[in-house]
Amino acid sequence: MLARLTTALADRYRIERELGAGGMALVYLAHDIRHDRPVAVKVVRPELSALLGAERFLNEIKVTANLQHPHILPLYDSGSADGLLYYVMPYVEGESLRGRLNREKQLGIEEAVRLAGQVASALDYAHRHGVIHRDIKPENILLHDGQALVADFGIALAVRAAGGARLTETGLSLGTPQYMSPEQATADRELDARSDVYSLGAVVYEMIAGEPPYTGPTAQSVIAKLMTEPARRLSLARPTVPPGVEAAIHKSLQRLPADRFASADQFADALRRPVAFGETAAVGAVAAPRSRSRVMVAVAALGWALVVGLTAMFLRGGRGGKTPDQPVRRYDIVLPDSAPLDFFGPSLFGDGLPALAISPDGSTLVYVARRGTGTQLYRRSLQRRTVEPIPGTEGAAQPFFSPDGTRIAFAAGGEIRAVPLTGGGAVALARVQGVYGATWTAENRIVLGGYSGFLDEVSGSGGEVSHFASFSFLFPNATAGPGQVVAMRADGLVALLRRGSKPRFLRPPGPGPADSSAGFLQGFYPRATSCGHLAWLTGNTLTAASFDPFGPGLTGSAASVEQGVRRELQAGQFVVGPDGTLIYAPGADGSQGALVWTDRTGRVLDTIPIPRSRHHSISAAPSGDWIATSGLTPSGRITSTLVNVARGIESHPSAAGYVDAWWPDGRRAVITNLYPPQSLAVATEGEARQDSLLGPGWLVTAVSRVGGYVAGLDTSHVLWLVPQDSSSRRYRVGPSTLYASFSPDGRWIAYIAPQDVAGRVSPVPPTGETYPISPPGIDQPEWSPKGDEIFYRVGNRWMTVPVSTNGGVFRAETPRLLFERRFLQAGRKSYGVGPDGRFLLIQGPTEETTTRLHVVTNFCSELRRLAPPTR
Repeated sequence: MLARLTTALADRYRIERELGAGGMALVYLAHDIRHDRPVAVKVVRPELSALLGAERFLNEIKVTANLQHPHILPLYDSGSADGLLYYVMPYVEGESLRGRLNREKQLGIEEAVRLAGQVASALDYAHRHGVIHRDIKPENILLHDGQALVADFGIALAVRAAGGARLTETGLSLGTPQYMSPEQATADRELDARSDVYSLGAVVYEMIAGEPPYTGPTAQSVIAKLMTEPARRLSLARPTVPPGVEAAIHKSLQRLPADRFASADQFADALRRPVAFGETAAVGAVAAPRSRSRVMVAVAALGWALVVGLTAMFLRGGRGGKTPDQPVRRYDIVLPDSAPLDFFGPSLFGDGLPALAISPDGSTLVYVARRGTGTQLYRRSLQRRTVEPIPGTEGAAQPFFSPDGTRIAFAAGGEIRAVPLTGGGAVALARVQGVYGATWTAENRIVLGGYSGFLDEVSGSGGEVSHFASFSFLFPNATAGPGQVVAMRADGLVALLRRGSKPRFLRPPGPGPADSSAGFLQGFYPRATSCGHLAWLTGNTLTAASFDPFGPGLTGSAASVEQGVRRELQAGQFVVGPDGTLIYAPGADGSQGALVWTDRTGRVLDTIPIPRSRHHSISAAPSGDWIATSGLTPSGRITSTLVNVARGIESHPSAAGYVDAWWPDGRRAVITNLYPPQSLAVATEGEARQDSLLGPGWLVTAVSRVGGYVAGLDTSHVLWLVPQDSSSRRYRVGPSTLYASFSPDGRWIAYIAPQDVAGRVSPVPPTGETYPISPPGIDQPEWSPKGDEIFYRVGNRWMTVPVSTNGGVFRAETPRLLFERRFLQAGRKSYGVGPDGRFLLIQGPTEETTTRLHVVTNFCSELRRLAPPTR
C-alpha cells in the first residue's frame, strides 16, 4: 500500500511514514511539495474504496471543504490516484484525545468541560450547515496547543452517501459502538444533530469517568447495553462532578433523541452554566441519591458557581487574582470575497479610521465591508463562522458596540447612528463632523474624538452634544474606571481623561519602545484590554504595558507583542476581545500616499515627485508654485515640508505644526500647532524669521488674499476675523471648525458651522447674517480661483456649489457632483485647489481591502509573558 501510494502521489506529496489506522482509512505523514508544509494524507481502505465510486465520494467530500471553524480540522485536498481514494488534512503536532486519555485516563472536570465546549462549537457550526459528523470519538478529536480540533468532519457521511446500500451488505459499521447514538446503532432513522450530541456526551462522560458510558467485550454487547440499560451514574465513578454537569451529560445520553438537547450549543451552554441547568435537571433526569440532601446539592452547586464565577473574573482581567496562562493558538478568518474588509471606506470623517469592533461578550466581530462603491457593516459570529450584513448600516464607518452588546453604533451621513445588532431601522443619535473614534461607556454616554478642540459626548439615547473635556483627543476608548476614557492626542501622547478634568498623560515606569523624549507614552490607537494591559501601535508593531486605570496608569514597561498590524494614519485595525482574543488585519502602513494633481473630473494629470508619506495635511500656495505637506515624525512631532517642485527646492521649518494657510504673496506659510495652540507665519525661503499671528491660544485657519483679514479660532472654537494690520479689532463670525476659506476678492468667507455641520458663508466683515451652501455632513469648503464656485468634499465625492455675489448679494445654487473617486482623506486638510483650478489630492495605496484577518486566542497569556507588571 505504501509503495503504491508513494508512486501515485509523487508529483504532489512525498509520503514519509504511516501514522496510524482507523476503521475507514490509513493515515500517513507526508510533505506537501507545492506548499512546502507537512500534511496528513488519509487513504480510504482498499476494500472500502472498491465499494465507492470515486466521483460520488469526491463530490460528497466537497461539503467538508466548505467548513471553516477554529475547532474543525480543515480539508486541504482530496482525489483519486491509482484506484486509491484519499483526502488531505493539516498535520497537527500534538496528540489525539485518545492518546491523552490513554496516558491520564481521566481529565480535570474544568478541562473536560472546556474541551467539550470547543467540540460542541464545531458541531453546532457544522449542523447549521447541514453536516452531521457521525463518528465523534476521542480518536477524532486532536489536541494542539491545548485546543480541540475535530477531524474527519463529514467523512463518514461521504462514505455512506457514496456507498449506499452496498455498505450495509458488507456489514461495515460507520461509527464506534461506545459512542454511537441508539438511532445510529440500529439504523432505524435518519440522523440529525442530536446523534452527534449523544456521541459528544459519551466522550465527555469518558473524559470525567475514565471509561465510556457503555463497555463490553464485543460491539454487539455494547449495543445491547445501549438499547436496554441506562448509563451508569457519572457521580459513582467521579463523586466530585458537580450535579449540573452530571445532569447535562446524562441528558445528552438519553435513548430518545427528543429527550436530549436539541443542539450542541445547548449542551455546551448547560455544561458551562451547570448551576442554571442543574437545579432543575439534576432532580429530574439524574436525581440525587436519597441519602444526599437537597442542602448538600445546593452547597455543591454554590461551590461550583463560585469556581466558575472566579474563573470568569480572572479571565477578564479582574483584580482579585490570576488564572494560569492558556496556550496561544493562531488561525485566520477568511471574509467573503463579496464583502471584504474596507480600509478606506467612503466616510465623511476621513480615511484611516478603525474598521473593526468586537461585542462585549466576545462572540461577534463587526467590520466595515466594501459593497460596490460604498460600505456596509457586516457581522461575523466567532463561534458559528456565519457572515451576514447588518441592515440599516449602508455607508457606515467606525463601528462600536453599546455596553450590553445589543446595538452597534457607527458614523454615516454626518451623524452617529445606532441599530440593533440584528439589523433594523437606524436611529440618529447626534449630528457630528470630523469624528475620529468613538466609545460607548457603561454610563450610557458616547464619547467622540476629533480635532474640534474638545472631546464631545452624547447620551446613548441621543440628544444634544456636550463637551466631555476641553481638549482635542482622538480614538477614545472606555476603561474600567467610571466616566474615564483613554485616548491619544494628535501628536501621539496617550492620556487618561475624566469628564471635566485635565488629561493625565501616561508615563511608563521604565524605558520602553514607545517612550517619547519627554518620558511620556507616545503611541497610536490606545486600547484598554480586559487582560489588565494597555495596547497601542508603534509603527506597525502592537505594543503593550501592564495597566491599572484605577491607580498609577501604566504599571509596567512597554514591550512589543505582535508584528505586522495594519495601521491607517493614527488608527489601528485591531481589536482585543473580553476573552483575550486578538483579531487584526495584517499589513504595513495603509496611510502612505502620493501627491497628485487632478482635473475637475478626478483624472490624474501629474504626480508630484516627492516620496510617498503619511500626509496629515496638504495645501497649495495661492501662486501654485509651493506645496506644503504635514505629518508626524516617529517621535510624534508634527512637522511640515514646503516644496517648490519647479525649482527643486525643499524647506523644512523648525516650527512644529500643520500648514493650514498661506500668506497672500505665497512667500510665507502659516503653521498651526495645537500643543500649545498658536500660529506662526514662516518664510518659505530666505529669511528665517517667524512671526506670531494673533497671539497664544489662537489657531489661524485662513488668510484673505485681498482685503487684509486673518480668520482665527479662539480657545472656544469661535471664528473671528482680524485685520492683518491690527490685532485690536476683532469681528465675531460664530462657532466653527478648523476649516475656513476666503473668496478671491476677500469679501466672503466659507466655513463649517458645527451646530448643524453644514457649510455656511458670511460677509467680510460679518453682519450677523450667514448663508447656507450645503446640506449637513460636509468637509473642507474651498473657493474656486475665480470665486464663482465653492468646492467641498463628502467622503469620496467632490461637490461644487455655483455662487454669485453680484451687487454684494450672495446667492448659492444647488450643489452638484464634480467627481467621485477614492483619494485619501488626511487628518486635517485633505485637498487643495491650485490657481488654475486643478485639485491637489493624495492618491492612496492599491491595497484597499482584504479578506483575511489574523486571530490570536488566549492573547492575555502573551501579554502577561511579554509585558508583566514591574510595580
